[in-house]
Amino acid sequence: MATANWTALCVAVLVCVTLVNVGRRRGAKQTSISPHPLPPGPPPLPVVGNVRGINVNAPWLTYSEWSKVYGDLVYSRFFNQDVIIINSEKIAKDLLEDRSRNYSDRPNIATNALFGVDFNTVFMPYGDRWRLQRRFFHQTLKADSVLRFVPMQQSKAHELLRGLLESPELYIDHLFQCVA
Repeated sequence: MATANWTALCVAVLVCVTLVNVGRRRGAKQTSISPHPLPPGPPPLPVVGNVRGINVNAPWLTYSEWSKVYGDLVYSRFFNQDVIIINSEKIAKDLLEDRSRNYSDRPNIATNALFGVDFNTVFMPYGDRWRLQRRFFHQTLKADSVLRFVPMQQSKAHELLRGLLESPELYIDHLFQCVA
């Protein structure tokens, strides 16, 4: 008796989750912000998407089969993640190299400005200021420019060793000074 109740409860929960998921997906398609349609792809299963249709040991074979059916750009869904699969070198070069400016950006994190790290290149959105800072970093840290830092690095390494020899009990302070 108790097992039948649990089974009925589990089936009811599964049906509810499936209905909610289908409703969300239909609502999301109707209120889509992008006016552009997604590429064709295999029909996803509720909740899991296209996960079951992929060969885990060789996913590229599945993608290759999908490209024969749906074309060089394939839309797929893995659980709650939308994925676009590119099966053509020409399209990959066009999208990821030639039009990289359209896709190169970082997520907007509201706390960056609050914590004062919005100046940091790592958190900065892609744009003119980011490119300028990247150029500065590249000019300063490229292989032939790094050689000018070697004398300072050797001097600081000698300073650390001298401090460790003179007062080994203060090794934490010496290491902190060297790292900072």
